[in-house]
Amino acid sequence: MDGKAFSEFVKSRRSIRDFDSKREIDEALLKKILIDAQWAPSWCNTSPYYLCLARGEQKERIKKGLTTKFDEASQAAKGGWMDKAMLYFAGGAPDGDYDASVKYDKDLKEHQRACGYGLYNLLGIKREDRKARDAQVRRNFEFFDAPAVFFVFCHGDMGPFSPLDLGFFLQTLLLSAHANGLGTCAQGALAIWGSPVREEFQDVPKGYKLVCGVSMGYATDAKVNTFNPGRREPRGTFNWTTDGTPPAYQCPYCIARQRIVRFTTDALLQVHMLDNHPGAPLTTTPTTPVPDETDSAKDKESDTV
Repeated sequence: MDGKAFSEFVKSRRSIRDFDSKREIDEALLKKILIDAQWAPSWCNTSPYYLCLARGEQKERIKKGLTTKFDEASQAAKGGWMDKAMLYFAGGAPDGDYDASVKYDKDLKEHQRACGYGLYNLLGIKREDRKARDAQVRRNFEFFDAPAVFFVFCHGDMGPFSPLDLGFFLQTLLLSAHANGLGTCAQGALAIWGSPVREEFQDVPKGYKLVCGVSMGYATDAKVNTFNPGRREPRGTFNWTTDGTPPAYQCPYCIARQRIVRFTTDALLQVHMLDNHPGAPLTTTPTTPVPDETDSAKDKESDTV
């Protein structure tokens, strides 16, 4: 695959929100995708993440637990403080490992809103249609009818490096699935309630936290799967040259070696000059004798004779 083909391939991937529920994924293909993803970069080759794969009846049990949690929370949100308190004491409040109520900065908020508006506009869901909006959000907890779902955990005591490694892994997982004809959707919503997941997977190592879920399967022809919000331009400081091409790379080792060579050469020249010309200054710049005025006058006289 050349660079152009890779760029086109990356841009062709989409988050799939409607899967063919009747078409299962072969186990050999799932294993192949996992092996591909494991070759993603990892800090000190630690791979500090843990995956749990749900299919069949197990997936349906988790689905029932999550949709029940969502329905109860949605109903409480429409009521007063008493309904919310009852939800909390009944164990229906979010119990994931991370707080999912993210507050976006102003710069990020506009892109988040544009993405949500674009998706709902494509589906014909108006902002004031609360019932339709809730139904679409609920689809997250139904895994969009995907036949397989990965629940993704990462080590919670490695600062930013564990989630960073997990990001590398997930991107490779999504691209491998895409290359093998499968669709995926990475869903932070699947980490809002952790209890239905942990009840099914009690062998998750201690200290690992649920970050997200990844629904995987074969995409349908539903309109929602055509949604493409595009991407914003890369942000940062790049110091491009005026013609738009990046500056030539200079190896730090080579630069240091050149400086050492220059310093050593200068020092040897200075020693040589000191040995042969005791009164000469310590400089590597060759000096040219300046003729005095009398010599110049004599030269001119001889030229005119």
